[in-house]
Amino acid sequence: MILILSRKSDSKWIVNELERALAKERDQSNLVLCPIRLDDAVLQSDAKWANEIRRLRQIADFSNWKDPGFYRKALDGLLRDLTIRYEGS
Repeated sequence: MILILSRKSDSKWIVNELERALAKERDQSNLVLCPIRLDDAVLQSDAKWANEIRRLRQIADFSNWKDPGFYRKALDGLLRDLTIRYEGS
């Protein structure tokens, strides 16, 4: 599950999705959650869910997504990581 994080993300929804993904990971003994960020909000947040995501996962940086070169590099990295996760499971 790709979880997109930004200042406009609704924290109640994020908490719900985070809990679902982590429960699924526990049940399946497999990585499910793949967070990406569109800005620095999750890095600056003191919320419990934000601390948990930062502790558990590397958060892919898509903060400069409007720049085609930056976006392409970020997307390539995300696809590489997802491929490694999929092939490793």
